Amino acid sequence: MRSKARVIKMIAIYCRTSLDANENKVSRKIQLDEVLKTLKNQGITEPYEVFEEIASAKDIKHRPVLRSVLEDIQGSKYTQLWSMSLDRFSRKLVDLLYIFEVCKENNVLVNTVKEPLDQQNLMMRDLQIQMIGAVREYQRETIGEYLEIANKVKSEKGLWLNGSAPYGYSYSKGKVTVVKSEEKVVRKIFELYIAGMGYQKIASYLNESGIQYRKQKSFERYHICNILKNEKYVGKIVNRFGEFNGQHEAIISDHMFNKAKKIRETKRTTYRKKIDYLGLTCICPHCGRRLSQVQKNENRYYYCSSEQLTNAHERYYVNATSLENEVKNALLDWIGQKDRLAKMKHDYQQKFVEFDSRNRNKLRYLGSQKEAIYTKYYQDKVTVEELALTIEKLDKEIVSIEHNENLKQMELSSTQEVLRELAENIQNYFSENDWVNLVDKVELTTEKEVSEIYAHGIPLLDKSNSQFILSSKI
Repeated sequence: MRSKARVIKMIAIYCRTSLDANENKVSRKIQLDEVLKTLKNQGITEPYEVFEEIASAKDIKHRPVLRSVLEDIQGSKYTQLWSMSLDRFSRKLVDLLYIFEVCKENNVLVNTVKEPLDQQNLMMRDLQIQMIGAVREYQRETIGEYLEIANKVKSEKGLWLNGSAPYGYSYSKGKVTVVKSEEKVVRKIFELYIAGMGYQKIASYLNESGIQYRKQKSFERYHICNILKNEKYVGKIVNRFGEFNGQHEAIISDHMFNKAKKIRETKRTTYRKKIDYLGLTCICPHCGRRLSQVQKNENRYYYCSSEQLTNAHERYYVNATSLENEVKNALLDWIGQKDRLAKMKHDYQQKFVEFDSRNRNKLRYLGSQKEAIYTKYYQDKVTVEELALTIEKLDKEIVSIEHNENLKQMELSSTQEVLRELAENIQNYFSENDWVNLVDKVELTTEKEVSEIYAHGIPLLDKSNSQFILSSKI
């Protein structure tokens, strides 16, 4: 007597790629990877079959593959039916209820990656399905999830998530290329920093050399800081999903990048290297150029060379010793104000809170605009093209606001760190002439008076308080 063939129970995995231009497309690979990952995490080891369908989201009538799967379920071939999300089965509530009814009658569990269902309480499960139902609303909610999955996959492949390219690179149609002229500048920045030059000094050097940042802007301190911290220059992609090897060409070697990183970390806890000469960065009030230095007989002077080169303005020079003593005394007076640092910390924090509040209001407004355009689309008041253009415009505004928020947060963190270091170590700067290392730049008036002193990018003179105003002519 011949024995009966053993029936192997299996899991059916259903993947659908839409032909509907109005529906967000998710590839078969992404869908299958998400399901298999979930099965593995849940310890499900049963064999599986994958069913792929390329069809619109209209209804089951137009899904021959899904109908075939349901027929096999009625033939007791499968124990479970899986998909990435409910809308892969259908965007119609009536179809979803039918699928679940067929599976319930044949003791087949239905589950998805995105909507874990209550398999113990069938009444609760049916209620879940109906609550999830309202298909159009559901579609809107899942758009972000699909994009998140796609962005993760892009990151893992070493691709950039957006077209915003840092200085040194350009981004066009998904392709990242090195900008040769900017590449040289990036390498120069790393070389200067490793050689001992600070952020502000590097920015000043580049500006004085006639090298401009993008859109003909001058280099600023934060530009240098951001460049030195960006892992993209060593061919890495670092984001919320982790760290990955990028497909783009590296500009800086790992050795150089790590060396600069080590210097940054060291500077957080140590002082700038002592220099053997005095050389303040002083700004000409007439043309904004950095003043040069000259020695005449026994005296040193800070002077503007532009009046010699271009006759741009009248002759301008100040006595170096007098100026340096003036700045040093101002710093000592500043240190003597015990509540000064606390007040500055509070002021900077308050400014950021106000900035953050404004940005949050803007983001809420833009979010409401997105909700409104989606509603209009679902009501057939706008076309899919109008929807796409509006969403793209709003998303660009949101990204810009979030970018500015990040820059402001970096600025605040940097300021707080500087103020903390000043509070703890500022007295040490006044051994011999080390105090010069504290000063980024000095601004002067046409009357040769000190109008502002910057230490680590922070203005020190409180013009609202007369005791901090220096009025003596030099």
